[in-house]
Amino acid sequence: MSTLSCKNLSVTLSNRPIVRDVSFDIASGDCIGLIGPNGSGKTTLFNALSGFVPSTGGSVRLNTTELSKMPAHKRSRAGLGRVFQASGVFRELTILENMQVAFENSALCVSGSKTSARAKIMESLAEVGLAGRERELAGSLSGGQLRLLEIVRACIAGAKVILLDEPTAGVSPKMRGELQTIIKRTQANGTTIFVIEHDMNFISELCSRVLVMHEGELIIQGTPSEVRSNAQLAQIYFGG
Repeated sequence: MSTLSCKNLSVTLSNRPIVRDVSFDIASGDCIGLIGPNGSGKTTLFNALSGFVPSTGGSVRLNTTELSKMPAHKRSRAGLGRVFQASGVFRELTILENMQVAFENSALCVSGSKTSARAKIMESLAEVGLAGRERELAGSLSGGQLRLLEIVRACIAGAKVILLDEPTAGVSPKMRGELQTIIKRTQANGTTIFVIEHDMNFISELCSRVLVMHEGELIIQGTPSEVRSNAQLAQIYFGG
């Protein structure tokens, strides 16, 4: 069964169609990439999937749960995590407090589990190189470190699927490698990944399949090599 299923999803904002009749399925534990020119509707699609903008048609299903009418926080509790291009962490809180908020608002939080929760949080921070910094403000982190914090925060909140919006934007080459390692590890632990990214090399190294969006529609789907060799891709980006 597909972990995330989107059928005929459409979004209209200010009487303008932004996402048009989009359908796809992502299998459990897979990593899928989403590419397309700026303004093609990628982030709006993610916003509609995660409940931050209303869809005007279609459905979104996570396993057997229909998400389409749920607000964003209920989609999160159902297992749909989101990492934003512009970091969504609470910069004025400490790194530890960010993780605690994520855990306490998740379906995993059980009364009397503070000790085990703290242990899980510290283990997660250690995995992304943030052990020993838990008392620092999240706002002190670099852009790449904020992405790493968001990823482990989504995991500690119980995400079954994580939507990653341009994780490598504005980060150093070294941090790009660290992000790739953490994303692969997260996937290996059973989490499904759906990632928007402009770096095709990054996508090719991570993803089994790539979706290409243009003017609100999905127009190409295939393996990274199939998408790279598709003549329509150059037409989309360069008009050739």
